[in-house]
Amino acid sequence: MGQIIIGIFGLALLAALGGALYVAVADIAPPTETIEKTLPNARFDQ
Repeated sequence: MGQIIIGIFGLALLAALGGALYVAVADIAPPTETIEKTLPNARFDQ
């Protein structure tokens, strides 16, 4: 039972490290245009 928990923890740790490495290395382009939405006043309680 203990080996299963250690294995699951190890896989979760590898996934977290892989995700962090991807975010650190990937060339993610910033948004190129502004998005504006108009929300009607009827949606909000007064």
